[in-house]
Amino acid sequence: MPRDVRRKGNEPMSGEPTIRGATPEDFEEIVVTTATAFGNEGSRWPEEHVARDPNHRPELHRLCEVDGKIVSAMRIVCQDVRYGRAILKHTGVADVGTPPEYRKRGYSTMVLKDAIAHMERLGSHFSMLYTGIQPFYERLGWAILPMREERFNISGATPQASSRWNGEVVQFDASRHLAAYRELYDHFNATRTATTVRGDRYWELRLTDSKRRDEVLVAVADDAVQASAIFKVHTKRSTLDVPEYAWRTGAEDAFEALVAELMRRGQETGVETLACDFGSDSAGRAVMSRLAEPAEVKEWTSLMFRIIHLAGLLQAAVPELSKRAAKAPRGAAGARLRLSGQTQSAPGRDASGRSAGTVRGTVLALDGGNLKVRGGSEDAGGQLDLDSAEMAQLIFGRGTAAVQDHLTTVPERERALVEALFPGERLVVWGTDSF
Repeated sequence: MPRDVRRKGNEPMSGEPTIRGATPEDFEEIVVTTATAFGNEGSRWPEEHVARDPNHRPELHRLCEVDGKIVSAMRIVCQDVRYGRAILKHTGVADVGTPPEYRKRGYSTMVLKDAIAHMERLGSHFSMLYTGIQPFYERLGWAILPMREERFNISGATPQASSRWNGEVVQFDASRHLAAYRELYDHFNATRTATTVRGDRYWELRLTDSKRRDEVLVAVADDAVQASAIFKVHTKRSTLDVPEYAWRTGAEDAFEALVAELMRRGQETGVETLACDFGSDSAGRAVMSRLAEPAEVKEWTSLMFRIIHLAGLLQAAVPELSKRAAKAPRGAAGARLRLSGQTQSAPGRDASGRSAGTVRGTVLALDGGNLKVRGGSEDAGGQLDLDSAEMAQLIFGRGTAAVQDHLTTVPERERALVEALFPGERLVVWGTDSF
């Protein structure tokens, strides 16, 4: 029987829900529906989110419609991201919303299941999202991957940079600094896992449009940008956030001068702490620690991962995984490891009879020193069958340290291979790329 859904004003809705991609004509209603769902009725922020997305197309908005009215919506964010020296296709989940009067009827779940299928059609390898309602997304196959935020006490510090550097720290000017800033970003992030590969449209939207431009400082010497930082002052939280930074190899003095200027700006506005995650950049952390006292490290759990296509992901990651395999012990030669897992996606079965919640097994084979990605039907000497959280941790997080219990059942040869391939990652998810 059709559900008796109520509109505002108690006008009945009795039609069956239709799930589809958006058209340009839907955009105004999407803006209203999404803002209302987030308690911001009348706000235009969903329009701004799309305006800052260099890859957006109308059909990347997935909708649930009843009686010709949009009752739930979400947006897919398409990005190419690095996995070491490899490039993966990422589809983020953004702006998921159902207005209060249409909730508890499964509409968001329907839209997200459709989005997963659309991500598969797009050739996505994995998906990320940010949320405060993790259990809802865990039911659909996403898993928490804890991240870090480092805080430094700047309220009583004296930000005195080294006098050896002869450059200057200035406000970013697109007409003077854009080309060098882009080159610095690519230099700094060349092998940092989860950083995005940015094209012309990204830079046009983020740094040449004065209405949308982020606040950026650059350290310049000899007409070259040696260091950069995007920053935002939060007076209510008494924090200066640095969602993205970069510095050139060998330009430690330039980065130190930049950090000192950031601290001064924070102190001028009365904030007490500077927040940033240095990840595996121990040299950058050391520079910061010389100027300000480390205060605390906070773990946050709003970032979630979902594998969309395991075989495609591993195949695309071969340039990085081959580099790692070259360092595997001799005992790993000839190893064949089948990697498979489970998600909680839409019910049903695929053409081969597997449940739709199964991430198909893929065999990683080390032959003659060369790493190959084989189909799941290939013979394998060992198998790792992981759930969503374990798979995310293996590939993007703590590596084999997160799946030690499973490794006890894997033969030594295959264990040596998987330990070489997945030693553990320190992701860099710049706040400027969030959605």
